[in-house]
Amino acid sequence: MKKDADYNEFTDQKEEAASISLLKEKTAEDFDFLQILAKKSYDKSEKMLSVAKKVSATNFKDLSNTELKILFNEIALEFLEYQAVIFFVFPVEKFLEQLLKEEITKIAKAKGKGEKLNDFFLIFSMPKQELVVAQEEKNLLEIVIAKKHGKEIKQMLTKHLKNFSWIPTDDPTGKPWAEADLAERINVLLEMGPEEKLKKMLDGAKEREQLFNHFVQELELDNRTLDLVRMAREFVFLRNYRIESWTQAMFLIRGFLEFVASKAGLSLNELYALNYKEISNFLEKGKIPSKKEIETRLKAYAYIKLDEEFQVFFGKEAEKLGHFHPEEQKVSGDEIKGSTANKGKAIGIVKIIKELSEISKVEKGDILVASMTVPQYIPAMEKAAALVTDEGGITCHAAIVSRELDVPCIVGTGNATKLLKDGDRVEVDANKGTVKKLKK
Repeated sequence: MKKDADYNEFTDQKEEAASISLLKEKTAEDFDFLQILAKKSYDKSEKMLSVAKKVSATNFKDLSNTELKILFNEIALEFLEYQAVIFFVFPVEKFLEQLLKEEITKIAKAKGKGEKLNDFFLIFSMPKQELVVAQEEKNLLEIVIAKKHGKEIKQMLTKHLKNFSWIPTDDPTGKPWAEADLAERINVLLEMGPEEKLKKMLDGAKEREQLFNHFVQELELDNRTLDLVRMAREFVFLRNYRIESWTQAMFLIRGFLEFVASKAGLSLNELYALNYKEISNFLEKGKIPSKKEIETRLKAYAYIKLDEEFQVFFGKEAEKLGHFHPEEQKVSGDEIKGSTANKGKAIGIVKIIKELSEISKVEKGDILVASMTVPQYIPAMEKAAALVTDEGGITCHAAIVSRELDVPCIVGTGNATKLLKDGDRVEVDANKGTVKKLKK
């Protein structure tokens, strides 16, 4: 699930279309079908986290290899089954977004309010409750304000790390935040007016809820449409919640996996190059693939479903597949257009982020441009004057976080990372969904 310049994920269009068709059929029979899916997802999240917490609390250093295998197999099963929760959200989200747009467009135009369509979509697609990333940002701002007024913040930092240090570990190689990471962010936020920033976040959340209630009354939404809106908000929240749950679980079992890796004479990253059957087999028989084989896997791999069968490719064979971009758009001209995810305007210098190691180059007031954003980008996102992404819709990570941070954001441009380069001076008009190059 690592998402940087070296990793790509693709979905077969026919399979996606079949999934959406099935959703239409099921929801036509009973719209509560989606609520059942959501509940099952929350249940699976709780189960996975429960097992991960048990593993974390276990004194596994005293266990025999047989006991370690039993413990590993238990968590491996939960993680494998959770892949259904990770991926099924995408067709559901696409289905609900299409359905919501069709319904709200029809109602708004009938009432002569077609010019406010984007406003309606942005409010009706906000998550049903606050995300962890928003909680973390608000808590950190409170710490910054305390420091600004000369208060002792050591205990506050310790508590903050206990609650939120797992956020940037969304992929196996991600490192949890430490005090040094927070210190850097605190220094940046001190220069940005933390009181005003926190007030904007708090006021923004209240304003969105007020607008939600106002728009419901303005459009005179009936119960059926309200159910659709609530379901859309449910899955926008679930889209982020499932990754938060996965990340927390990975963080909780990290120590256990490091211990298993050391027993195998491997680094944690090398252990991740093994599949769960190979790790289980090592704990039972002490055998693992050769170092040469592991090195080949770490250079490149591809996991693909072909003709209903899963196939794995490593090394050069995988590298060939890595150049496969079936939906890549042609790059031409200077015009960049996308969907408005959060309104506003900004002028700044472009910083293109293609991998996690590059987020440090984003400075206060820059325009962060990326294929997509992930939780590890938060320190850069809170410094940026605007966000622009190639991928995503109004319910993607960048869209949701931009609203919480109150940063202008345009998503789904398709080609911003290709048409722009580091150092370009641009105007981002998120009200219109456009990015324009300016003379330096």
